[in-house]
Amino acid sequence: MIKKQTLILLLGIFLLVLPMVNAADEKLFFYPDYPIDLKVSCFDTSSALCLSTSNCELTIFYPNMSVYVDNESMTYKGTYYNYTANASSLTGVYKSLVTCHDGTNNGYTSFDFYVGRPSTAVQSYMIIVGILFLFGFAVLLFVGYIKTTNVPLKYTLLLMTLLFFLIGINVTTISLINEVSNANIINIFDMISGMSFYAYWFIIGLIFVIWVMTIFQTLNQKGKEKIIKRTGG
Repeated sequence: MIKKQTLILLLGIFLLVLPMVNAADEKLFFYPDYPIDLKVSCFDTSSALCLSTSNCELTIFYPNMSVYVDNESMTYKGTYYNYTANASSLTGVYKSLVTCHDGTNNGYTSFDFYVGRPSTAVQSYMIIVGILFLFGFAVLLFVGYIKTTNVPLKYTLLLMTLLFFLIGINVTTISLINEVSNANIINIFDMISGMSFYAYWFIIGLIFVIWVMTIFQTLNQKGKEKIIKRTGG
């Protein structure tokens, strides 16, 4: 019999080693190896749009903080200033600084943008919570499996543990696939997702068979008990 303290410790360790996703801001994102087209509005001290006499320069840093664009002039477009940077294959969060001046006034703004595929996992906090819930619920089901003595229920809980664990893995891989540009890794994730789909139905089928057999055996047992009572046995 596993002690309660041991189960709590295992649960804590399991939750600690779950893959955690860095929730980077992806409101502004660009695909890898595609040009990065940035547009920034400029306002003067009266909150009016800057005139063409204002000059704006852009500096961008790679995720590793090396310089990507070094104080390059942006093009005036009337309502905004534009700069199109060369494509980058390095995924992650890029930090940008725009400085503008018109000879009298100076100002700046900073912002981040993301290079990579738009990840559902990092865009949605609820999906991160959902992944944690799936793995956590799988652990609780496994604890129920250990403690339950009813045979059909015991094996049902074990199968449900596998089911929720597989769903958790599948949701995680679907989330991570958006962050990967390597074709081989993407193919592996696709294979995992495909195998998981068949595993879902196999597990559900096993659960169905277990409970059909359990119901049949229960009804059969009750039928025998009725016969025994009628015959006075």
